[in-house]
Amino acid sequence: MIVYHKGSLWDAPKDSVFAHACNCKGVWGSGIAVEFKERFPGAFSVYETLCRQAPRRPVLGTIGAKPTRGDASYMVGDDGAVVCLFTSEGYGPDVDDVPTIVDSTRRAIAKAVRYGVDLTMPKINSGKFGVPWELTEAVLNEFPDATFHVYTGEDA
Repeated sequence: MIVYHKGSLWDAPKDSVFAHACNCKGVWGSGIAVEFKERFPGAFSVYETLCRQAPRRPVLGTIGAKPTRGDASYMVGDDGAVVCLFTSEGYGPDVDDVPTIVDSTRRAIAKAVRYGVDLTMPKINSGKFGVPWELTEAVLNEFPDATFHVYTGEDA
């Protein structure tokens, strides 16, 4: 189930489990990823280290943290928790094509929802990855037993 919220993602409750679409290169350098990096420097450090650990780097369709409240494997930032959904190998001019991102999103979400926590997110993939929101929305709707709190960025 998708629950839409008008307003900023950062208006979500502080104990939310935040999720966002990430590349596998260890870079949060543009779009909302920059805000995640500023707000959750601890989570960024874990993400960056994970991405640099060859040959055990993250692969498409996986997640960067086990989204279970209180679990040590969480990517804990300064005031919340972040789950990285690895949906594109690259970024910028090397971003994956739309079908690959959609498929990777499906696989990553399937892994994340196994832990039974609500995920709070922006309209993932629709910014710098350039995927029409409707395609990602359709993927989220494939998981009717999960709850996704999506912040639209629109004024309340």
